[in-house]
Amino acid sequence: MSFTVEQINFLGNSSIGIFAYMSETFMIVPYNTKKRVLEVLENTFPLKIIRGTVVQSQLIGLYSVGNKNGVLFPDLLTKPEYEILRSEIPDNVEIGILNSKITALGNTITCDERKAIIHPDFTAKEAKYIEDTLDVEVVKMEIMSNPLVGSIIVQNSWGLLTHPMVPDDDLEYLRQFFNKKIGITTVNRGTPYPKSGILSNSKGILVGGDTTGPEIARIFEVMKE
Repeated sequence: MSFTVEQINFLGNSSIGIFAYMSETFMIVPYNTKKRVLEVLENTFPLKIIRGTVVQSQLIGLYSVGNKNGVLFPDLLTKPEYEILRSEIPDNVEIGILNSKITALGNTITCDERKAIIHPDFTAKEAKYIEDTLDVEVVKMEIMSNPLVGSIIVQNSWGLLTHPMVPDDDLEYLRQFFNKKIGITTVNRGTPYPKSGILSNSKGILVGGDTTGPEIARIFEVMKE
């Protein structure tokens, strides 16, 4: 299957990275996702589509983070939500429930299959739980003097994109730490936080419906195989 790019919105909103979670094998999308959007997803990506909520919210990407090894949710996740997700998420993917005052995990953790950078305020115990659930090496740090590293960075197996104002020394650290292509971009007509408008795995990219042609070109160049 060729690497592809598609433009979509969730619930009429182009901030798709806030409304959905995408892995190599499954996606979690809001219950009310339109049929035509589901059809685009099903026809483009070989993924299991799970419709649901996380912490009784449709802001699924805000509260979720993971890789092929595991996925993390805050301990605000309700029991019915957990039961639905556990029944739908592949058995070989560990589900971690993180007990932390930090709940917006999608904004505070960025990871691939081997490594993660996390918000500096996670405790040592919480960092170890993240490390064990995702089976990654964990570093606590800020990027661009900002602890919301998950909002500043979006990545897949092939590349990593950051906020356009990330300084050169941080870009070089990211290049060496994750050992992949690095680039800067905006999304959705100038939004500087790429995670908000991009979902990606090793098979392709989804971008928000307001993303321009030049933005798509930059995103594709860095995140393609």
